[in-house]
Amino acid sequence: MRDTTRPRLRATVRGFSLVELMIAMVLGLIVSGVAVALFMTTRMTYTASESLGRMQESNRTAFELMSRDFRDAGGNPCDNTSSNYTLTNNISAPTAQWWTDWGGGMVGYGGATPFPDAAFGTAPRDRVAGTDAIELKAGEVTDIEVSANIATAAADTNIPVNSVAGLQVNDILLICDYRGGTVFKATGFTGGAIQHATGGSPANAAANLPKTQPVDPTLPPIWAVNATIARLRPTRWYVGCNGRVPCDQPGGRSLYQSSLQNVAGVLGIVNNEIAHGVQAMTLEYLPINGANYLAAAAILTPAAWSDVAAVKVTLTLASQDRVGTDNNPITRTVEHVVSLRNHLP
Repeated sequence: MRDTTRPRLRATVRGFSLVELMIAMVLGLIVSGVAVALFMTTRMTYTASESLGRMQESNRTAFELMSRDFRDAGGNPCDNTSSNYTLTNNISAPTAQWWTDWGGGMVGYGGATPFPDAAFGTAPRDRVAGTDAIELKAGEVTDIEVSANIATAAADTNIPVNSVAGLQVNDILLICDYRGGTVFKATGFTGGAIQHATGGSPANAAANLPKTQPVDPTLPPIWAVNATIARLRPTRWYVGCNGRVPCDQPGGRSLYQSSLQNVAGVLGIVNNEIAHGVQAMTLEYLPINGANYLAAAAILTPAAWSDVAAVKVTLTLASQDRVGTDNNPITRTVEHVVSLRNHLP
């Protein structure tokens, strides 16, 4: 007998045709393309959000720390802002080291003006040309006070104090009372007293601290009990190259703070990176009773710097990644105004 089931079985068992296979592949490619596009869009959105978050954090950090230094500029624990209050610098040739020159407590530099002791550059921590900068000085409060009257000028080589805790040899200090103050360098400590002899670099101009403040005829020309000892705190703020990326590329610049450190009696400036992604900084200054903010080039004398009541800080921040809608880095420009409480009348 003939087997009639085999041909029917062969007819029902067959694979995809070429057309069906091509349609399936096209549909698969479409689905895969949509998935990849969705993934890339999500990734770009996440990167953009992360970049904006980093920029906002840099902005907050920069203004928070800068504001502290700005508000303290020119201040000390004794200054009562009286018209006859005087401040004397006993450091020899203070302009040779910016951090010993008290001045008016603040000096600004326009984008075309380099620091007197440091040119513009592109190496790590070098200041970027075309960006403003500022130099600030203040007296850092301590719990140290004069513990006994200094009877004569000849006895002024040592300052008796209630404590020398926290002080180091070569610290730049300020002694002050309600009449005035003098900046000097501590050269040693003996018997609970601060010495300030000449010698070293920087050096005290005289072994006896100048008494240039107005003298009450009923009082001896001495530093009396409870006169205050403060530590000089100088800082600089500027935009510099960070060295991780070329300085002219997005992410290659940061905001820096220069501060003075005393390590085992050796004085040195440390440039600390504060906020990444700060591309530029512009500073404008409002004089007391002034109507308009001025550029640094318009304020030329120490007295004029002492009359600055507020500073307007403008920062330009940029993301390192090119996540903008035009395939460029995201940029933001933010402004902040800080009043200088120690310069207000």
